[in-house]
Amino acid sequence: SVNFVGGGAQSVQVTSDIWQVAGAQDAITFSFWQKTTTLGQNTSSFLLFSPTVGNNRAMHGHVPWSNGHIYFDGPGCCDAPTRISGPSGIVAGEWSHFVFQKNGPDKQVWKDGVLLLEGTGQNPLPRDMSGLWIGSNMGTWSAFGFIDEFAIFDRPLTEEQITALAAGTPAIDLVVPPVDLKILGIVAQGAANQLNSLAITFASNEGVAYA
Repeated sequence: SVNFVGGGAQSVQVTSDIWQVAGAQDAITFSFWQKTTTLGQNTSSFLLFSPTVGNNRAMHGHVPWSNGHIYFDGPGCCDAPTRISGPSGIVAGEWSHFVFQKNGPDKQVWKDGVLLLEGTGQNPLPRDMSGLWIGSNMGTWSAFGFIDEFAIFDRPLTEEQITALAAGTPAIDLVVPPVDLKILGIVAQGAANQLNSLAITFASNEGVAYA
């Protein structure tokens, strides 16, 4: 897991063009475990970047915001066609599993295998997504706590798959046998014992699962 100190620029950044697979079919799913250590803070757990949508939020999650609500944004921000939101039920110091998924106009948030939020009429995914930030909103509003087993699927998951993940099934078990991930570059910023950001660039191909 990654421990995000919170309130600053701590994040993991992944640069790739593989997100265009999701953009072409207007479907994407984010799965991750999170343990929030401090509530009442403005935080972001992930952001998928696009230069052509509002606030650059192709997909984005406040998990949670300072009012205790989850906000699932994108594409764009922050009115009705781009956002679903509601109480998170997050308890400080406890691990929870989250699934944020978009399938055409429909979006859902699942927490610990139970559907928490849903909405329809959402904008389609853009075709120019180029970077993923885990643990922050492009280097701001870092999460307070830990994020683990962050996974992305180019399709919506079924209820059975989501409950399996929440029960501890590794995300890689839901996809075809993976191939080795070829790292092209890693750039770290900050002190060795407390990085501000970690940017990873990897080679990607459509239809391939990486581990």
